[in-house]
Amino acid sequence: MPKNLMTFLRNLVLFFLLAGISACDGLDDNTPNQPPGQGGGDPSGDIYVSLEKLEVSSTPPSVITIFFQARDKNGDPLPNLINDQFVVLEDGQDPGLEEAGKEIVPRGELPYTLKTILMLDVSGSISNTELTQMKEAVKSLIVDENGESRLQAKQQMAIYTFDEEIHTIQTLTNNPATLVNSLNNITGASGTLLSTNLYGAVLAGISQWTDVFTTEEIVQGALILVTDGKDATGTYDLNSTVSAIGSKTVFTIGIGDNTDQNALSKLGRSGTFNVANFDELQEALTEAGQNMADLANSFYYLHYASPKRRADGPKENSDHLLTLKVLNNKNTGSGSKIEATFNSFDFSLTMPEVVVSGPARIDSGQLASYTARTRWTSNPGRYTWDIVGDCIAQSPPDSSTQTLLGNFTGTTSGQCFLTATDTMNNDITNVPPYEVTVKPVQ
Repeated sequence: MPKNLMTFLRNLVLFFLLAGISACDGLDDNTPNQPPGQGGGDPSGDIYVSLEKLEVSSTPPSVITIFFQARDKNGDPLPNLINDQFVVLEDGQDPGLEEAGKEIVPRGELPYTLKTILMLDVSGSISNTELTQMKEAVKSLIVDENGESRLQAKQQMAIYTFDEEIHTIQTLTNNPATLVNSLNNITGASGTLLSTNLYGAVLAGISQWTDVFTTEEIVQGALILVTDGKDATGTYDLNSTVSAIGSKTVFTIGIGDNTDQNALSKLGRSGTFNVANFDELQEALTEAGQNMADLANSFYYLHYASPKRRADGPKENSDHLLTLKVLNNKNTGSGSKIEATFNSFDFSLTMPEVVVSGPARIDSGQLASYTARTRWTSNPGRYTWDIVGDCIAQSPPDSSTQTLLGNFTGTTSGQCFLTATDTMNNDITNVPPYEVTVKPVQ
């Protein structure tokens, strides 16, 4: 497989990256927010790790959150680091990590939405056989060979096709079955004289989302465009299209010898490559799976409950230095640690809390899993569930994981509300209830 193809595939996972934001309170850090992830590994061996601080923040009553990315000695993304490999110091001292509840936060608990737009060329130059190959390749992004979803947590995907015009095949959804069914229904224009509105397709694709990074919401999107040709309609020009892309994430894939690689390179600001034929497309996307996971899992969201409290005297007496390191790190230079200051003047005891994670939007008839866990306690949780609204429970009533079936027959959207009660920790519940929107099947 071409080397530049594998480089592209390693970058392609950027559109799957997870993102999260924590409200800032009392920390001296101006680093912009970026998407986090999680990992797993062996804390005992030596390793070279370079840490990039993305954001450090605090939330009441005393929770410190650190967003960062890890890379290896070659600058490549470094996944699979686990909680025990990270060392947190306050003023150079161990704050008591077990007592402080240090952990890598699971992705599903973070406030983000990933919007992925697939834009597929179906102009007259693509044969019916090639169209079938393209559909199979794209299907491998959605489900594995057993039909199990490959979508990331809180990821939505949409499918569009283009020739002279842009055609909506499937609007944004997190339902893999809906995506596959819509993909299977795509028909081409083989043998016709339909032209290629390449630049119009890019403009239509990037208009489907707005990147948002606030304390209440984070949305990150990406466009993946597949074509075997070049712009022929002249409806839009290259320079204005590139300008419209701005900072948005766009990948372009050119197939065969009839593409305009210069244009695709400028349009694909996040990655572009060319493959010889449609046979290579499916193989490439299949092999990309692990590369996607590596990059996604090199982003981490670590938090802990600080034991620091208000110091005597003025507020500045409660300033402290936070340091994050990696155990047995061979890197002793730049990037070997993350530092930030925080102020504990208003800190107080962090109490146990129940959090529920899972898809915030499902289709009627779609099965979806939701998980409950209790933070800030060493006591294991055990949960009962209360479900109100347009969902039907599909799991035992006493479990940390609850599977729901969307059950809405109206014409707009339904809702259901999930409350998990931890019977092992004083019957505490998630507040407010976890809200799920149930969409009718179109």
